[in-house]
Amino acid sequence: MDTTLWRPKFFETKDAVENGASEIDMVINLGWVKDRNWKDLAQEIAGVKAACLGRPLKVIIETCLLSDMEKIKLCQLVAKEGADYLKTSTGFSTGGATREDVALLRENLPKQVKLKASGGIRTLADGEAYLALGADRLGASALVGEARKQDEADAVQQLRDVHGPDRVLELLPGLFRLPIPLPRNPCGSSMPT
Repeated sequence: MDTTLWRPKFFETKDAVENGASEIDMVINLGWVKDRNWKDLAQEIAGVKAACLGRPLKVIIETCLLSDMEKIKLCQLVAKEGADYLKTSTGFSTGGATREDVALLRENLPKQVKLKASGGIRTLADGEAYLALGADRLGASALVGEARKQDEADAVQQLRDVHGPDRVLELLPGLFRLPIPLPRNPCGSSMPT
């Protein structure tokens, strides 16, 4: 077995595990996919999985650069070599997860292999759609801002419900601005009560 091309991933994984990594992400060798070098790809995945020492392995395949046939073949390979997740993308290529890809991958992965849809997920509705199609996890850093906006909107509505529309409290990022007169404390300064 010629390990010279994937040996660095093995040692990087070993080092990450020794330094406390709880999960490992690896990007497949796309050149090998395009050359249909399935043998070396299988050895690479198996070698990195062995170095994980029981920690979950996510194999990133960059779906935006692959044909449907390549995606299906990678589903089979990832499952056969014992990876825990197949992940759609790094988020740094020409595209991220698509609904069509998530449906295709889920259809071709055994249930024990989880699916992480990643890249290009911009709204909570998108996230919900990917989960409904069979994704087990989302790589969606853009949703953090969406969730915060939703939390802020919910908080403002809750305050309106509690205090009534005449005493609206506006939620600003990290601060409350109170547009209503506040009672004075004994020291004479205005303070929220």
